[in-house]
Amino acid sequence: MPRYLEVLGASAWVIGAYGSLQRVVDALYQYPGGAVSDRLGRKRALVLFNMIAAAESLPDVAVFLNSSRLLRAPEHRK
Repeated sequence: MPRYLEVLGASAWVIGAYGSLQRVVDALYQYPGGAVSDRLGRKRALVLFNMIAAAESLPDVAVFLNSSRLLRAPEHRK
């Protein structure tokens, strides 16, 4: 992910902030995750956490799709 942000012109500070924020979010939902698992059950909690993880990765997918569009060679018209 940092390479894609760099290609898009992000500064080192922005790339570092993105990585730090991602780790903070991961840490924040680990501990309450145990309580959720106790309340919902292991399988339901696993489904819920996977849905949260998928939603969390949507910005990564958007950046990847945008950067792949930017990296393509321009078409030359004759």
